[in-house]
Amino acid sequence: MDGEHFNIVLEETEYSAGISYLTRKMPLIKRVVFYAPRGPIVHNNDPKLFDALIDAVRVEAVKMKGRILKIDPEIEVSNTGYVNMLLSPRVHK
Repeated sequence: MDGEHFNIVLEETEYSAGISYLTRKMPLIKRVVFYAPRGPIVHNNDPKLFDALIDAVRVEAVKMKGRILKIDPEIEVSNTGYVNMLLSPRVHK
């Protein structure tokens, strides 16, 4: 499991969302950290797709005893729709 690479892609009608992430087991806490270096990517900043994608990541995190999802999306700060999705309370559960 340590250092593995995973992808989740959601396709709804013509729109899609996806995330590619790596996992790493943290030895002291015996939990897995998920790291998405360039995502998630969500078409048109669609909050419903974003929520569905985060829910899919949560399902995988539970299976793998995941604790943290660290993301480094490549976005402009002026993209307020995306920034607001990242700051939503659903993401920080």
